[in-house]
Amino acid sequence: LADELGVDAAKVTIIANAVDLPAPALDRARWRERLRVTAATPLVCMVANLHRYKDHATLVAAWRRVVDGGAGPSPVLLLAGRRGDTAGKVESLVARLALGESVQLLGEVDDVAGLLAAVDLFAFSSRHEGCPNAVLEAMAAGLPVVATDDPGNREALGPEGYFVASGDSAALADAIVRLLADPERRRAEGTRNRQRIATAFPPQRSWELHAELISGLLATS
Repeated sequence: LADELGVDAAKVTIIANAVDLPAPALDRARWRERLRVTAATPLVCMVANLHRYKDHATLVAAWRRVVDGGAGPSPVLLLAGRRGDTAGKVESLVARLALGESVQLLGEVDDVAGLLAAVDLFAFSSRHEGCPNAVLEAMAAGLPVVATDDPGNREALGPEGYFVASGDSAALADAIVRLLADPERRRAEGTRNRQRIATAFPPQRSWELHAELISGLLATS
């Protein structure tokens, strides 16, 4: 606002997003049954509407490398979100890379909390972010997160997060493969993310800050 639009920085108040993840409608076993995968299938998920501000294409390209380079049970990538202007291109890329059933496009999902509880890793590939609720929700669910290196994603995950350069499918694939192969690291990252949500993004603090801001504005009007 200050740098690009010339707004007086003294008039800008920044209040971080907050997240309060609801209870899942379906448990992990029911979700995996719905997805037609086994309990041992590694699941990676991205929750984001399919439009030009996200970068599903880089994640799909990375997924070809993940499938080719992985060991053990074949992993599955879940893309949850409304169809937008890039949906057709994403579907075409999945077909061109012969990814078949290793990628599932789920469309809009009502039970996001249940979906997150059913997966092992959250991947978030985008070109530019504010402070993304999708990442915050994954953190609240106790998931490890791999995200593109963007100020908004860094604000959410903190300096210790797993970041890769935007558009770098090879680096994204490598980070996904390394985390899928390391359950202990995934658990540690998931615990750290959940704790960060509790300390940096609690809903109560957000409500208090909004109330303070509105009260101050009313008092000076």
